[in-house]
Amino acid sequence: PDNRCGIRGEDKTFAAYSCPLACGTDCPDSATWYRSGDPTKGCAWVSELADQTINQRCNRLSTDDTLASMACPMACATDGESFLSKFS
Repeated sequence: PDNRCGIRGEDKTFAAYSCPLACGTDCPDSATWYRSGDPTKGCAWVSELADQTINQRCNRLSTDDTLASMACPMACATDGESFLSKFS
C-alpha cells in the first residue's frame, strides 16, 4: 500500500493522512482544531493542496489563537520529517 499512500483523494488530502492505519502513519492532529470562523476547515484542510499552500495554512489561527502548526503537526510536518517522506 505504500505507493498508494502518496496519492491525493477527491478531497485533495493524501491517502496517508486520510487512512493512517492502512498506511502505517500516526495521525496526532487535533480532531477539534479549526480555522477561526470556519469549522469546516480543520487539520485535513490544512494538509490539502501544494506545499506552499500548506505552509500558509499552518500559520492560521483558531478561535482560541492556537496556530494550525501546533494543533496539526502531521498536516504541517512540524515533527521534523516530511509527512510523505516515507512514500516518495
